[in-house]
Amino acid sequence: MRYVIDFIQSAQRLKDIFRTGWKLSGVDQPESVADHSFCVAMLAMILGDTCDLDTEKMMKMALLHDLMESKLGDIHYESKTYIGEAALHTAEEKAAHDLLPQNYLKIWEEYSQNQTPEARIVTACDKLELYFQALHYEKTGYKGLDHFWENSWNRKDFTPEIQQLFEYLQEMRTL
Repeated sequence: MRYVIDFIQSAQRLKDIFRTGWKLSGVDQPESVADHSFCVAMLAMILGDTCDLDTEKMMKMALLHDLMESKLGDIHYESKTYIGEAALHTAEEKAAHDLLPQNYLKIWEEYSQNQTPEARIVTACDKLELYFQALHYEKTGYKGLDHFWENSWNRKDFTPEIQQLFEYLQEMRTL
């Protein structure tokens, strides 16, 4: 049962890790990785049900997808371009093996491989949540967040359903 304590303490650390992209863009008190993961899980839940997929598995993927940041920190997009995808994946995989019991490791690996419909939607939800958050920050007065909307890398994994939601969020920016 010790693994339960270790697991939850790792998850709790996500409450104290701020999303660096927002901080670097001038947001005074940006969302934490835990805040982000919660919203990704909510998106996964509603889209899993809407698309008639394995919603429970999707919610687990969403809750686990950034847990490795409890060991690695939140690595900003620009930093990722210097580190490289292969090195980042190796570090995440090592952290996943250190943090996750086998049943959750299998779910995280499915997410990481991004081959199943569930994994593809959760991967897209991870990025879509960024746009929900950007819209929220803009509506509360923050300026200079256009680069989030303009970065096509954030939309590279969008499915048609997620693209449609993104377009609605873009329209809401002008209201």
